[in-house]
Amino acid sequence: MGAGITGYGFLYDRAGNDTYSADETAIGAAAFGVGVLIDDAGDDRYEVPRFGQGAAAYGVGILCDRAGRDYYHTVHAGQGLGMVSGCGALLDVAGDDLYYAEDGNVTVPSAQRKDHSNSFAQGAGLGRRGHYPGGDGKSYAGGVGILIDGAGNDRYYGGVFCQGVAYWYAMGMLVDFGGDDQYRGVWYTQGSAVHYAVSALCDLDGADLYHALLYQCQGAGYDYSAGILHDQAGDDKYRAESNGQAWGNWNGVGILWDEAGDDDYQSKSTSLGRCGSGRAGHVTLSLLLDEGGDNTFPAGGPAKPNSHWHATQGDHHHGVGTAR
Repeated sequence: MGAGITGYGFLYDRAGNDTYSADETAIGAAAFGVGVLIDDAGDDRYEVPRFGQGAAAYGVGILCDRAGRDYYHTVHAGQGLGMVSGCGALLDVAGDDLYYAEDGNVTVPSAQRKDHSNSFAQGAGLGRRGHYPGGDGKSYAGGVGILIDGAGNDRYYGGVFCQGVAYWYAMGMLVDFGGDDQYRGVWYTQGSAVHYAVSALCDLDGADLYHALLYQCQGAGYDYSAGILHDQAGDDKYRAESNGQAWGNWNGVGILWDEAGDDDYQSKSTSLGRCGSGRAGHVTLSLLLDEGGDNTFPAGGPAKPNSHWHATQGDHHHGVGTAR
Protein backbone atom coordinates (compact mmCIF):
# COMPACT_ATOMS: atom_id res chain seq x y z
CA MET A 1 0.00 0.00 0.00
CA GLY A 2 2.27 2.74 -1.29
CA ALA A 3 5.51 1.20 -0.02
CA GLY A 4 8.87 1.40 -1.75
CA ILE A 5 11.44 -1.10 -0.47
CA THR A 6 14.52 -0.99 -2.73
CA GLY A 7 12.09 0.22 -5.36
CA TYR A 8 9.00 2.34 -6.01
CA GLY A 9 5.45 1.82 -4.75
CA PHE A 10 2.40 3.99 -5.53
CA LEU A 11 -1.26 3.74 -4.52
CA TYR A 12 -3.90 6.24 -5.67
CA ASP A 13 -7.49 6.06 -4.36
CA ARG A 14 -9.98 8.50 -5.84
CA ALA A 15 -13.09 8.12 -3.64
CA GLY A 16 -14.83 6.26 -0.80
CA ASN A 17 -14.49 5.65 2.92
CA ASP A 18 -11.46 3.41 3.06
CA THR A 19 -9.51 1.41 5.62
CA TYR A 20 -5.79 0.84 5.15
CA SER A 21 -4.25 -1.66 7.58
CA ALA A 22 -0.84 -3.30 7.72
CA ASP A 23 1.68 -4.61 10.24
CA GLU A 24 4.82 -2.70 9.24
CA THR A 25 6.45 -0.58 6.51
CA ALA A 26 3.33 0.46 4.63
CA ILE A 27 0.93 3.29 3.79
CA GLY A 28 3.41 5.76 2.33
CA ALA A 29 6.66 4.21 3.56
CA ALA A 30 10.10 3.85 2.03
CA ALA A 31 13.33 2.01 2.74
CA PHE A 32 15.94 2.58 0.03
CA GLY A 33 13.14 3.66 -2.29
CA VAL A 34 10.04 5.80 -2.78
CA GLY A 35 6.58 5.04 -1.39
CA VAL A 36 3.52 7.21 -2.03
CA LEU A 37 -0.16 6.83 -1.09
CA ILE A 38 -2.72 9.44 -2.20
CA ASP A 39 -6.38 9.39 -1.17
CA ASP A 40 -8.61 12.01 -2.79
CA ALA A 41 -11.81 11.79 -0.73
CA GLY A 42 -13.69 10.02 2.06
CA ASP A 43 -13.53 9.41 5.79
CA ASP A 44 -10.56 7.07 5.97
CA ARG A 45 -8.72 4.93 8.54
CA TYR A 46 -4.98 4.40 8.40
CA GLU A 47 -3.49 1.80 10.73
CA VAL A 48 0.10 0.55 10.83
CA PRO A 49 1.88 -0.09 14.16
CA ARG A 50 5.44 0.47 12.91
CA PHE A 51 7.02 2.55 10.19
CA GLY A 52 4.29 4.00 8.04
CA GLN A 53 1.94 6.87 7.24
CA GLY A 54 4.69 8.98 5.70
CA ALA A 55 7.92 7.37 6.95
CA ALA A 56 11.28 6.92 5.26
CA ALA A 57 14.86 5.79 5.72
CA TYR A 58 17.20 6.19 2.74
CA GLY A 59 14.31 7.35 0.60
CA VAL A 60 11.04 9.29 0.44
CA GLY A 61 7.72 8.23 1.98
CA ILE A 62 4.54 10.28 1.48
CA LEU A 63 0.95 9.86 2.62
CA CYS A 64 -1.45 12.50 1.26
CA ASP A 65 -5.14 12.64 2.19
CA ARG A 66 -7.04 15.41 0.43
CA ALA A 67 -10.41 15.42 2.23
CA GLY A 68 -12.55 13.81 4.94
CA ARG A 69 -12.58 13.09 8.65
CA ASP A 70 -9.66 10.73 8.98
CA TYR A 71 -8.17 8.51 11.67
CA TYR A 72 -4.44 7.80 11.82
CA HIS A 73 -3.12 5.17 14.23
CA THR A 74 0.44 4.02 14.85
CA VAL A 75 2.61 2.83 17.73
CA HIS A 76 6.18 3.69 16.76
CA ALA A 77 7.89 5.50 13.89
CA GLY A 78 5.30 7.10 11.66
CA GLN A 79 2.95 9.94 10.76
CA GLY A 80 5.66 12.06 9.18
CA LEU A 81 9.00 10.46 10.15
CA GLY A 82 12.41 10.96 8.57
CA MET A 83 15.11 8.51 9.64
CA VAL A 84 18.68 8.28 8.30
CA SER A 85 18.86 9.80 4.79
CA GLY A 86 15.08 9.81 4.63
CA CYS A 87 12.24 12.29 4.19
CA GLY A 88 8.82 11.26 5.46
CA ALA A 89 5.71 13.42 5.08
CA LEU A 90 2.07 13.11 6.07
CA LEU A 91 -0.12 15.72 4.34
CA ASP A 92 -3.81 16.10 5.21
CA VAL A 93 -5.61 18.87 3.34
CA ALA A 94 -8.91 19.15 5.22
CA GLY A 95 -11.22 17.55 7.79
CA ASP A 96 -11.49 17.02 11.54
CA ASP A 97 -8.77 14.43 12.00
CA LEU A 98 -7.37 12.29 14.79
CA TYR A 99 -3.68 11.45 14.86
CA TYR A 100 -2.97 8.81 17.49
CA ALA A 101 0.43 7.39 18.41
CA GLU A 102 -0.50 4.63 20.87
CA ASP A 103 0.33 5.44 24.50
CA GLY A 104 -2.25 3.34 26.32
CA ASN A 105 -1.18 -0.23 25.60
CA VAL A 106 2.61 0.23 25.79
CA THR A 107 4.42 -2.26 23.53
CA VAL A 108 7.40 -0.07 22.64
CA PRO A 109 8.39 1.55 25.97
CA SER A 110 10.49 4.69 25.96
CA ALA A 111 13.87 5.01 27.65
CA GLN A 112 12.58 8.01 29.61
CA ARG A 113 9.47 6.34 31.08
CA LYS A 114 8.70 2.64 30.68
CA ASP A 115 5.00 3.29 31.23
CA HIS A 116 4.83 5.49 28.12
CA SER A 117 5.45 4.66 24.47
CA ASN A 118 8.45 5.63 22.38
CA SER A 119 6.40 7.28 19.64
CA PHE A 120 8.69 9.17 17.25
CA ALA A 121 5.66 10.31 15.33
CA GLN A 122 3.69 13.32 14.09
CA GLY A 123 6.49 15.28 12.45
CA ALA A 124 9.66 13.64 13.76
CA GLY A 125 13.28 13.40 12.64
CA LEU A 126 15.39 10.53 14.01
CA GLY A 127 19.07 9.71 13.68
CA ARG A 128 21.16 6.83 15.03
CA ARG A 129 23.28 7.84 18.00
CA GLY A 130 26.08 5.46 18.90
CA HIS A 131 28.45 8.03 20.43
CA TYR A 132 27.62 7.92 24.12
CA PRO A 133 29.08 6.06 27.13
CA GLY A 134 28.54 2.38 26.43
CA GLY A 135 27.50 2.96 22.81
CA ASP A 136 28.99 1.23 19.76
CA GLY A 137 30.43 4.47 18.33
CA LYS A 138 28.42 4.24 15.10
CA SER A 139 26.29 7.30 14.48
CA TYR A 140 24.31 8.49 11.47
CA ALA A 141 22.53 11.80 11.01
CA GLY A 142 18.75 11.65 10.94
CA GLY A 143 16.41 12.80 8.22
CA VAL A 144 13.45 15.15 7.87
CA GLY A 145 9.96 14.34 9.11
CA ILE A 146 6.95 16.56 8.37
CA LEU A 147 3.26 16.49 9.25
CA ILE A 148 1.11 19.19 7.61
CA ASP A 149 -2.62 19.56 8.28
CA GLY A 150 -4.51 22.13 6.23
CA ALA A 151 -7.82 22.67 8.02
CA GLY A 152 -10.16 21.21 10.63
CA ASN A 153 -10.46 20.74 14.36
CA ASP A 154 -7.76 18.15 14.85
CA ARG A 155 -6.46 16.05 17.72
CA TYR A 156 -2.89 14.90 18.12
CA TYR A 157 -2.20 12.30 20.83
CA GLY A 158 1.14 10.60 21.51
CA GLY A 159 3.72 9.44 24.02
CA VAL A 160 7.44 10.30 24.18
CA PHE A 161 8.91 12.08 21.12
CA CYS A 162 5.90 13.35 19.19
CA GLN A 163 4.43 16.48 17.60
CA GLY A 164 7.31 18.35 16.01
CA VAL A 165 10.40 16.65 17.47
CA ALA A 166 13.91 15.72 16.38
CA TYR A 167 16.80 13.62 17.71
CA TRP A 168 20.43 13.49 16.60
CA TYR A 169 21.25 15.73 13.61
CA ALA A 170 17.67 15.59 12.37
CA MET A 171 14.72 17.87 11.67
CA GLY A 172 11.05 17.41 12.61
CA MET A 173 8.10 19.70 11.98
CA LEU A 174 4.34 19.75 12.55
CA VAL A 175 2.37 22.53 10.84
CA ASP A 176 -1.39 23.00 11.36
CA PHE A 177 -2.98 25.74 9.29
CA GLY A 178 -6.32 26.16 11.05
CA GLY A 179 -8.93 24.88 13.48
CA ASP A 180 -9.37 24.45 17.22
CA ASP A 181 -6.78 21.77 17.84
CA GLN A 182 -5.67 19.62 20.75
CA TYR A 183 -2.09 18.44 21.29
CA ARG A 184 -1.30 15.86 23.97
CA GLY A 185 2.13 14.35 24.56
CA VAL A 186 4.32 13.14 27.41
CA TRP A 187 8.06 13.92 27.16
CA TYR A 188 10.05 15.52 24.33
CA THR A 189 6.93 16.85 22.69
CA GLN A 190 5.40 19.88 20.97
CA GLY A 191 8.48 21.51 19.51
CA SER A 192 11.32 19.67 21.26
CA ALA A 193 14.77 18.87 19.87
CA VAL A 194 17.59 16.78 21.35
CA HIS A 195 21.30 16.38 20.43
CA TYR A 196 22.20 18.67 17.52
CA ALA A 197 18.71 18.76 16.05
CA VAL A 198 16.03 21.27 15.02
CA SER A 199 12.28 20.97 15.48
CA ALA A 200 9.12 23.07 15.39
CA LEU A 201 5.40 22.92 16.01
CA CYS A 202 3.60 25.74 14.15
CA ASP A 203 -0.13 26.36 14.54
CA LEU A 204 -1.41 29.23 12.43
CA ASP A 205 -4.98 29.72 13.67
CA GLY A 206 -7.58 28.54 16.19
CA ALA A 207 -8.15 28.21 19.92
CA ASP A 208 -5.74 25.41 20.77
CA LEU A 209 -4.84 23.27 23.76
CA TYR A 210 -1.25 22.17 24.30
CA HIS A 211 -0.90 19.57 27.05
CA ALA A 212 2.42 17.93 27.96
CA LEU A 213 2.22 15.44 30.83
CA LEU A 214 5.90 15.62 31.78
CA TYR A 215 9.08 17.34 30.56
CA GLN A 216 11.10 18.91 27.71
CA CYS A 217 8.14 20.34 25.87
CA GLN A 218 6.46 23.31 24.17
CA GLY A 219 9.59 24.91 22.75
CA ALA A 220 12.53 23.00 24.24
CA GLY A 221 16.10 22.58 23.00
CA TYR A 222 18.59 20.18 24.59
CA ASP A 223 22.32 19.78 23.81
CA TYR A 224 23.03 22.21 20.95
CA SER A 225 19.52 21.85 19.59
CA ALA A 226 16.70 24.28 18.82
CA GLY A 227 13.06 23.54 19.66
CA ILE A 228 10.29 26.00 18.72
CA LEU A 229 6.56 26.25 19.36
CA HIS A 230 4.93 29.02 17.32
CA ASP A 231 1.22 29.83 17.61
CA GLN A 232 0.06 32.59 15.31
CA ALA A 233 -3.51 33.30 16.47
CA GLY A 234 -6.28 32.24 18.84
CA ASP A 235 -7.06 31.97 22.54
CA ASP A 236 -4.76 29.15 23.57
CA LYS A 237 -4.07 27.05 26.64
CA TYR A 238 -0.62 25.73 27.54
CA ARG A 239 -0.32 22.95 30.13
CA ALA A 240 3.00 21.43 31.21
CA GLU A 241 4.65 19.84 34.24
CA SER A 242 8.10 21.47 34.05
CA ASN A 243 11.12 22.00 31.78
CA GLY A 244 8.94 23.51 29.11
CA GLN A 245 7.22 26.54 27.64
CA ALA A 246 10.53 27.90 26.34
CA TRP A 247 13.25 25.77 27.90
CA GLY A 248 16.91 25.63 26.85
CA ASN A 249 19.26 23.09 28.41
CA TRP A 250 22.89 22.12 27.82
CA ASN A 251 23.43 24.88 25.28
CA GLY A 252 20.12 24.36 23.58
CA VAL A 253 17.66 27.00 22.38
CA GLY A 254 14.02 26.81 23.43
CA ILE A 255 11.46 29.26 22.04
CA LEU A 256 7.73 29.65 22.58
CA TRP A 257 6.26 32.41 20.40
CA ASP A 258 2.56 33.25 20.64
CA GLU A 259 1.55 36.12 18.38
CA ALA A 260 -2.01 36.89 19.47
CA GLY A 261 -4.96 35.88 21.64
CA ASP A 262 -5.95 35.62 25.29
CA ASP A 263 -3.72 32.79 26.43
CA ASP A 264 -3.45 30.78 29.62
CA TYR A 265 -0.15 29.27 30.77
CA GLN A 266 -0.02 26.67 33.53
CA SER A 267 3.16 24.89 34.58
CA LYS A 268 5.41 24.25 37.54
CA SER A 269 9.00 25.38 38.13
CA THR A 270 11.73 25.45 35.46
CA SER A 271 9.31 26.67 32.81
CA LEU A 272 8.25 29.91 31.11
CA GLY A 273 11.62 31.02 29.79
CA ARG A 274 13.95 29.37 32.30
CA CYS A 275 17.34 27.90 31.38
CA GLY A 276 18.92 24.68 32.55
CA SER A 277 22.58 23.67 32.62
CA GLY A 278 25.23 24.63 30.11
CA ARG A 279 28.86 24.26 29.15
CA ALA A 280 31.04 27.22 30.06
CA GLY A 281 31.56 29.64 27.20
CA HIS A 282 28.57 28.42 25.19
CA VAL A 283 25.13 29.98 25.04
CA THR A 284 21.97 28.46 26.46
CA LEU A 285 18.86 30.42 25.48
CA SER A 286 15.22 30.28 26.55
CA LEU A 287 12.75 32.81 25.12
CA LEU A 288 9.01 33.11 25.73
CA LEU A 289 7.44 35.81 23.57
CA ASP A 290 3.70 36.51 23.85
CA GLU A 291 2.86 39.53 21.73
CA GLY A 292 -0.73 40.31 22.68
CA GLY A 293 -3.91 39.51 24.52
CA ASP A 294 -5.03 39.23 28.11
CA ASN A 295 -2.77 36.44 29.33
CA THR A 296 -2.74 34.38 32.51
CA PHE A 297 0.38 32.95 34.18
CA PRO A 298 0.95 30.78 37.27
CA ALA A 299 0.61 32.70 40.52
CA GLY A 300 3.82 33.39 42.40
CA GLY A 301 6.11 32.97 39.39
CA PRO A 302 8.24 35.51 37.53
CA ALA A 303 5.93 35.69 34.51
CA LYS A 304 3.58 38.67 34.53
CA PRO A 305 1.32 40.22 31.85
CA ASN A 306 2.62 43.34 30.08
CA SER A 307 6.13 42.93 31.44
CA HIS A 308 9.60 41.58 30.83
CA TRP A 309 11.25 39.13 33.17
CA HIS A 310 14.63 37.45 33.44
CA ALA A 311 14.40 33.98 34.90
CA THR A 312 17.46 32.00 35.93
CA GLN A 313 17.87 28.72 37.75
CA GLY A 314 20.61 28.73 40.36
CA ASP A 315 24.04 29.32 38.82
CA HIS A 316 23.27 27.50 35.61
CA HIS A 317 23.08 30.73 33.65
CA HIS A 318 26.82 31.14 34.27
CA GLY A 319 27.54 28.02 32.22
CA VAL A 320 28.60 25.68 34.99
CA GLY A 321 28.37 21.92 34.73
CA THR A 322 29.84 19.29 32.45
CA ALA A 323 28.75 17.76 29.17
CA ARG A 324 26.45 14.76 29.32
